Amino acid sequence: MNCFGIGSFKHGALPEYATAQRPGLPGVLPVQPLGSPPASLAIPGGGERIYVYIAGSSGCLRLSKLNNHKVYKIGTTCNPSIEKRLAETAGDKYGAAVRQGSGIVVEPGFDAWIALAIATSRNSADPGIKVLPRSIAIDLPPGLTARSFDNALRKALESRALHLRQTAIISKRLTIYLIGENAAMGGAPRVSEAQEFYEFSPRDASDGDMLLAAIEDILRRHRQQKK
Repeated sequence: MNCFGIGSFKHGALPEYATAQRPGLPGVLPVQPLGSPPASLAIPGGGERIYVYIAGSSGCLRLSKLNNHKVYKIGTTCNPSIEKRLAETAGDKYGAAVRQGSGIVVEPGFDAWIALAIATSRNSADPGIKVLPRSIAIDLPPGLTARSFDNALRKALESRALHLRQTAIISKRLTIYLIGENAAMGGAPRVSEAQEFYEFSPRDASDGDMLLAAIEDILRRHRQQKK
């Protein structure tokens, strides 16, 4: 997510330490304009709002073929413009790198992302949760921070997390960040594990319902703890 941490830094272009020559789908997907959430979704009382989104790229399509299951990025952001968040993700080439021997290989297909519609069979009965065309908006209850929500969602989705089921075929995905002023001068990069790839089908309403139920459960548990 980008309410804190890496999203607050200024990133430079990703250095091409190596270019992988692996078979995959050619080209990249264009970042399409998604528009802004309706103004009617203003948060009563000025509370914190977070968005859950599903994003895909041509790199995700290649991972899906290797995994024999659809693989997408499930992320959170406090930015109401998912398009802007994904522009940052594209600039970072999120999850493009893998370790190969003693080095790091940067694979193609992770420099353009699009947000996808999340199919569900229902709307949430929780007034703080709204299913939007390309995200789910959550008005966080008092005491539940964006970071705590993000951590709880990662925990709820562990059974589908790609980085927790690493195989010889699916290598652990990495992101290389150039941080701060050193980025403009080719400063030392920071390598971070990409932990937002999940087995998930945004067109499958049962998957969307599972995600919606996980979000509802996080809010319900928090409210019960506050009683």
